[in-house]
Formats: sequence, structure tokens, C-alpha cells
Amino acid sequence: VLTSFPEEDAVYRARGARAHFVGHYLCDRLPRADAAARAAARESFGLDAGERVVALLPGSRTIEVRELGPILVEAAARLLVRDPRLRFVLPLAEPRFAADLAALLARHPFAGRIALVGDSHRALAAADLALMASGTASLEATLVGVPMVLLYRLSTVTMGAVGLIRLLGLIDAETVGLPNLLSGERVVPELRQGEATAERLAEEAWQLLEEPQRRAAMRAALDRIRPQLARAGTVDRVADCLIAHAADLPWPAVE
Repeated sequence: VLTSFPEEDAVYRARGARAHFVGHYLCDRLPRADAAARAAARESFGLDAGERVVALLPGSRTIEVRELGPILVEAAARLLVRDPRLRFVLPLAEPRFAADLAALLARHPFAGRIALVGDSHRALAAADLALMASGTASLEATLVGVPMVLLYRLSTVTMGAVGLIRLLGLIDAETVGLPNLLSGERVVPELRQGEATAERLAEEAWQLLEEPQRRAAMRAALDRIRPQLARAGTVDRVADCLIAHAADLPWPAVE
């Protein structure tokens, strides 16, 4: 078993599997966005360098877009009431979501303040803050170095199962956000179930937009996650491990 997270490696090894932590490939693909990268990303979207930009990421699954898309868009509308100069970028996980999301935006008088874009990584690089469904995108935002607020809604059955697993001591907390799981603390806000409302999301977002020191502290905490996962050349290392396995040789060490 070749793992992307060190915790996975420990779990598999404890149960007798031949496991090998190879690092996470996204660390090779996503550098932290510095000022130059942020400026370039904004220019590509027609955004000014001095504007406050918020990325909206409703997820990549149909149910996520259907359930969380309206919450994100309504939160954006509420934020625009507080600051009409805000700009938003909403990257499309797949082209098939374009029509539904465009129709959703048309219900609000945004006057072009929200742009549908095609590159989520560039959208994150352009953003001062990201509001998103919990998932892989939260790891991408972590690596890019973007402060974020996570939201998710699970079915009643799933939440019941999570609660039972927690009572049995199999997990320590109900958190599902990757940045929080990897750091071992609540680095980024998570709004789940009944808390995942446009009102709560807009309030959390506004507090972060108005508190640059809090955003800076969150970025510093996110930066501490990369070294846990970064092992240069992850994809090449996977190939080396497969070749070594086929030849019955020791797997290459991870530095």
C-alpha cells in the first residue's frame, strides 16, 4: 500500500500491511501562492491587484453543488451588502455544472461581481479567502496558502454513524476538514449540518475578511501542514516502488 498521508502509513503498518508513505502528489503540483502568483492569477481573471477576492467552491459532486451551491451564492450576496466592492470567483469542477450555476447566479443582482471560471487552482491563488465544501479542495487551499471556511452537510444516517464511531473511541472528533485533521487542531472554521447556513457562512467570512491578523495566523498554521506531506517527486517514487515490487527489491526510501 502506497499512502499519501503519514497517518495512513501508520494505520496500515499496525495491521500488518506492507505500507510505504510516498508523499502527496499535490505538493509537487501546488506551490504556495506568493504575491507574484496572486497578481498573475488575478490578472488572468481581469481582477485588480487591490480588490478583495473570495473564491467559492461548492464541490465536485452533483449533490454537493445542488446542496451547497445556493448557500455559497447566498452568502456572497450577504457579503456584497456589507462591501459592494468584493469580487468572487466560482470555479467549475466540471463543465456540466455551468448552466445550473449560471442560473443560480442570475437569481441575485450581482452585477458581474461573481465570475464563473475554469481553473480552481488559479482561483485559489487569486483569493484572499475561500468558502468551500469540505474535501480535496481544502487540501489544495492549504497548499496554496489560502484562508478558508469549510461547510458540509451529511445525511442523518451518516451523521449517526459518525457519532456512534466516536462513542466507540474509533475517532477522536467529528471534524472532517483535512486541514484540521492534519494539523490536529481547529485551524479553519467548519460549519456542518444545521450550522451550514448562508447567514453563518457570511458572518464567518466577514470576520476573516475584516481581521487580516487572523488570516495571517491561519496561513501560518496551514504552512506547517505542507512539510508533513511533501516528498519531492511523489509520482516518480510511486513508479519506483512498483518497479521494485515487481522485481522483489526493497522499496526506495523516502527522504
